Amino acid sequence: MHLELRDYDGKLIRQLTSGDWVVFRLIDVDETNELIYFLANRESPLYVHLYSVSYQSSSTQITRHTEENGCHTVSCIDHKYERCIDTWNSLEQHPVVRIINLKTNNIEYEFKHLQQNQQQQIQKYQFIKPELFTIQNRHDDTLYCALYRPVQQQQPLPTIVSVYGGPHAQRV
Repeated sequence: MHLELRDYDGKLIRQLTSGDWVVFRLIDVDETNELIYFLANRESPLYVHLYSVSYQSSSTQITRHTEENGCHTVSCIDHKYERCIDTWNSLEQHPVVRIINLKTNNIEYEFKHLQQNQQQQIQKYQFIKPELFTIQNRHDDTLYCALYRPVQQQQPLPTIVSVYGGPHAQRV
């Protein structure tokens, strides 16, 4: 899915985003500054970031507002479009909730008390970091893989295979 600007009759005025990546979710429209905020995987299929693009400018320059690689989920943007609440996590980082300044892209506040409670719960499970790698299929498409190896490898263990081929994400 990509963003397009259309008139009231549905006629295409301009393509706002394009490329070999996906816009996952429209977050908000800032009518004062003529910007659309959205979540997408523009840099890599492994990461989801917050971006904005102007819907009035002839330039299709896209601005990225989140820095750390991983998965960002923006729950809301303030009414002045100056700040947003971002929840970020990655394979190496448990979820972190913070406030990001949309003008500077700086983190203004992290909800550390939430993280401390969460960290204590997460440590109980001793999560294993996966090995990331890519393979090429017969059509020369790149497939991204994560392999979770057991801590103790002395004996054969059951294997879990999870397959999902639905929209926006294909997972095996």
